[in-house]
Amino acid sequence: MKKEKLINLMTSAEVAEVLGISERHLFNLRSNEEIEWVQHGRYVRFTPEQVMAYIRKHSQIKSNPLNISTDGYSRI
Repeated sequence: MKKEKLINLMTSAEVAEVLGISERHLFNLRSNEEIEWVQHGRYVRFTPEQVMAYIRKHSQIKSNPLNISTDGYSRI
């Protein structure tokens, strides 16, 4: 039986691609605490909710234009 992911965590590369910025710029956003993240050991990840919160805070978009899963369950 295949295990379902409970939370879709995104890598820095994935988030940078979604936001249309470089990974270095994303690192700077983290350093300046402009975007929230999850750290597990040495790994930095982002939840879809954190990415959408950043998008909402920095744009006029009120919906989910990128169709990012915000319910915490895999769409696969």
